[in-house]
Amino acid sequence: MKIKMKVIHIVLVATIYIGLLTLLSINHIDLTNYVSKAVGGSANVYLLASSPTINSEQQLTININSYNYPTTFAKVVITYNPSQIKMSRELVMSNVLGRIVSIDNAITANATGRLTIIAAVDPSKGIIYSPSGIFQLATLYFSPATTSSNVISTINFDSLNSQLISTDASLLTTSYGPLTITVNAVSAPTNTPSPTPTPTLVKPTSTSTSTPTPAPTSGPILTPTKTATMTPTRAITPTSTPTTVAATVCGVGECKGYYSSTSKACSSDTCRRNKTCSASTVICGGITCYKRSCN
Repeated sequence: MKIKMKVIHIVLVATIYIGLLTLLSINHIDLTNYVSKAVGGSANVYLLASSPTINSEQQLTININSYNYPTTFAKVVITYNPSQIKMSRELVMSNVLGRIVSIDNAITANATGRLTIIAAVDPSKGIIYSPSGIFQLATLYFSPATTSSNVISTINFDSLNSQLISTDASLLTTSYGPLTITVNAVSAPTNTPSPTPTPTLVKPTSTSTSTPTPAPTSGPILTPTKTATMTPTRAITPTSTPTTVAATVCGVGECKGYYSSTSKACSSDTCRRNKTCSASTVICGGITCYKRSCN
């Protein structure tokens, strides 16, 4: 007797469901107005993406978790900003809810930023095929609608106009999870430190440092107050070690009694025939002078 009453109850619910579904498909009437307002169990509706960015076409899925409550009817409304992202092709429904009541196409959705999906269990199979637990409702395809970089965009659910109906014709209390993604994601450039230049030491071409020695003649011995460092434009190879001569002989700052250059010390007619003129270097009053010798 109990088994017979249970069968009658199932048949009665199925008959009411099929009649309401037929009326809905013909007139596109919101099923919420024709079902019990009793609140059923909890359910979740959410989006899944393979990547948190949309740089080209990205695939997303609408998923439902009705836990232990079989679902016979689903109306899901998605909203997005069509100036940031767009549906790149038509969505693909899963075969879990076999009767497609109404689906917006990509052109309509991109014009309004609103996508509505209404589906139910195929009446020819009966409510015993109503899915429960986690199942996929549809697959969506989005691509960038802007050329700007690193745009944060959110795909939301219109919870006030979305609904899930269980096999006992009760409305499931449902939570909806939006999805936030980055459009045209570009990584910040990494600053590479520039190498510190290594200073290059330049070796001077010639350095002459005077070493004071006692004067060969009588008179005060002068110690130079500075060291003369010369970098001449052309190399000078002294023939002998420079000799420091007292300033009283030379005169301070001039080559008194000596020559200021080798060309003046040894001109073409300086020495007699068969004699060779050579100029030795002396430091005279802190400057370099030349002394002539004929050999």
